[in-house]
Amino acid sequence: MKIDQNDKLLRKKLYVIISLCFAIAYALCCFVLSPLGLSLDANVVFAKTVLPAIVRYLGIGIELVSISVFYGVMIYGMYRFGPWKFRGCVGIFAVATVCKYLANTVMSWATYDAAIPRDWPWDLATVAFYTALEMLQLWIIIAIVRRKIEKSNDKDLLPFSKVYDKGNALMRCAKACGVVTVIAKLFGRIANDAWAMILSGPPQKVVTVISMLINYLSVAVLGVICYAVTVAVIGLVSEK
Repeated sequence: MKIDQNDKLLRKKLYVIISLCFAIAYALCCFVLSPLGLSLDANVVFAKTVLPAIVRYLGIGIELVSISVFYGVMIYGMYRFGPWKFRGCVGIFAVATVCKYLANTVMSWATYDAAIPRDWPWDLATVAFYTALEMLQLWIIIAIVRRKIEKSNDKDLLPFSKVYDKGNALMRCAKACGVVTVIAKLFGRIANDAWAMILSGPPQKVVTVISMLINYLSVAVLGVICYAVTVAVIGLVSEK
């Protein structure tokens, strides 16, 4: 009974960690960095400088780190308690994702319209669509993590002794998070570029093509960051 109570307390602490992480990161991105970026883009003095890009990439980095922290806690929780007993993390992720897209939508209304637009149902449909995409990505990761943990016969997976050990199931789970993140981000950027080309035609300048290729290759950096943060969080949580 005492062990069960300790497990419940630990689960609550892990839930609090990921909830606070999402709350702080998304509040910063939605209510500070996003409006700042829009203001810089609209300002003729700063629009053609690197400042809007810096703010944009800072927001991407903060969001990626918060999600990677979630992955690390989730992997440890599934390993420590089992997937079913740590299912509350899915609800936290869903609520955080909905709040993120709703906050971004409200901020765009305040910035561009100064009121709720007439086509607000379409905006809410967009919130639901992108939330569903992120939930799909999460379910794919959960399926992979669950499979790798269940197939592992090694019960002594912590602490980590290497940067990457292919024989360690938890590290393979972290790598899967990075790989799925890269695939999702790459698909999104290719889809956006394809849609832009449908609307305005293919790029006419070599510089534009090179910029697109660099943009695609930079996604690999996001995967490395995701893996590194996820592994670090698993290690820190297990030690504490």
